[in-house]
Amino acid sequence: MIITSADRDLRQFGSQGEQRLAVLSLLLAEAELLPEPPLLLLDDVLSELDLGRRRVLADRVSEMGQTVITSTHAGALPLEPAQLVEVEPGSAR
Repeated sequence: MIITSADRDLRQFGSQGEQRLAVLSLLLAEAELLPEPPLLLLDDVLSELDLGRRRVLADRVSEMGQTVITSTHAGALPLEPAQLVEVEPGSAR
């Protein structure tokens, strides 16, 4: 399978951000096709996304089942999460 953007093979010519966005898009599309909403575990997906794409992601996952998103800082997600777990060195809050 070759994934392209504007006739460019993303594997060879896409930036890291473009490649991650393509994988995320495929993952969300697959999740929408499942008969039951899956538990999505999205590890550090926000670091490569601009604010507009973060909003689109937040809107999409808010309509799905449960989603766990990890980030290096709580303010990275443009929506207020249903639950927030902050981990500090040596402890959890």
